[in-house]
Amino acid sequence: MGLLQNLSEIVIMCASSDSIRNIMLAAHRQGMTNGDYAFFNIELFNSSSYGNGSWKRGDKYDLEAKQAYSSLQTVTLLRTVKPEFETFAMEVKRSAQKQGINDDDYVSNVF
Repeated sequence: MGLLQNLSEIVIMCASSDSIRNIMLAAHRQGMTNGDYAFFNIELFNSSSYGNGSWKRGDKYDLEAKQAYSSLQTVTLLRTVKPEFETFAMEVKRSAQKQGINDDDYVSNVF
């Protein structure tokens, strides 16, 4: 078996939910959702202005979109106000500072 036969393709996207759905439908129609490609959707904002991220639209393409989305992994930014997370974030910041990472802008942007 040759080396190239074990390679897969990775598709990383960052777009509105309608665009993601259209891309996934097109990929599915081209046979790209059979496991040879890995699709990742990066959601930068949890905002209804970008859509709800669902394949479901109540149209004639819902079944096809559901099948296409079985190949899609979505990565979202988790925002929480739980005290446990705030404690964890402060511990990470202190640990980074102890290791000489003093760029407060970088650390505060991560958390």
